[in-house]
Amino acid sequence: MSTLDDGAAVAGLEARERTMTDAPAGVVADTRASLKSTGTAAKPGGDVVGGEAERKRRTRFVWLMMGPTALIVLVVVAYPFFYNVVLSLSNLNLFHIRDWSLIGLGQYA
Repeated sequence: MSTLDDGAAVAGLEARERTMTDAPAGVVADTRASLKSTGTAAKPGGDVVGGEAERKRRTRFVWLMMGPTALIVLVVVAYPFFYNVVLSLSNLNLFHIRDWSLIGLGQYA
């Protein structure tokens, strides 16, 4: 069940249409021109203005944001996980800190 009823959705769309039609022609033209210059406006065919260069710029931006995030996740989550797997398969304890070795599943036998 939707939290937004159909009547409210239709009213919202009508309000947006009225805003665009009631605005002075110069404001609408300026808005459309600024959208085209930023590469975010859609052409009538559904293509984004700016094309391939804009897509590459956005893709590069996404990777620049995701790179540090992935590194932090690896450091905070993945490294401790695999370190604990190695520890669980070894005989490392307070008596074998310097001379520990991997003993495999013998730890659990």
